[in-house]
Amino acid sequence: MLEVLPVVNCPYGDDDCALAKLAKIEKFSKWIHLDVADGIFTFNKSWGSPAAWQKLHSPLKLEVHLMFAEPETQVEAWLKAGAKRIVVHAEALEKSGSADFILKKCALHKATPILALNPETTLEMAEPLLALFQDFQVFAQAHPGPAGQPFLINVLPKMKMLRARFPDAIIEVDGGIVPETAAKVHASGADTVVSGSYIFKSDDPKQAYEALKRS
Repeated sequence: MLEVLPVVNCPYGDDDCALAKLAKIEKFSKWIHLDVADGIFTFNKSWGSPAAWQKLHSPLKLEVHLMFAEPETQVEAWLKAGAKRIVVHAEALEKSGSADFILKKCALHKATPILALNPETTLEMAEPLLALFQDFQVFAQAHPGPAGQPFLINVLPKMKMLRARFPDAIIEVDGGIVPETAAKVHASGADTVVSGSYIFKSDDPKQAYEALKRS
């Protein structure tokens, strides 16, 4: 079965949005995928800060998606706040040269670093970084940040190539996940999906979550 991580993607500073979503998923999920965007690497700026997260006292395991132009400025604070997984984008690391720093911080805190690849980034383009990471995210929407964008079917071959090369890796897919697309990414080698709109806009979020797991 697929591992499913519900996504909290809330406007910057909107604690009520985050609280409402957590209240729904804490009843059935063990994980939360938290989108944190700087408004520079992304078009939007999204909730929240490590301090704001800690104030919520959530029992969920935390995966933080750092959509930042300089993720190295954020990683340690989120690790200290309890993040078990940190997702960082290859496109940001190539510009900042911070991969080694982030990997060392994750190792120190016994957290899993995950390398995200935007749709336009091929495995060949990310080759130096692929050698450093063991787990990966394939971003399946046009632009990191805003929720509700359509799924890009042309990312499926990338998943197949990653699975062939890294048979034991976490291969996570983010963007446009509904049962139909979850089944396609599962067949292409992904073992983990993150989903926001499909779960939270459902009349029964738990049922939607379970439908994705069975995809």
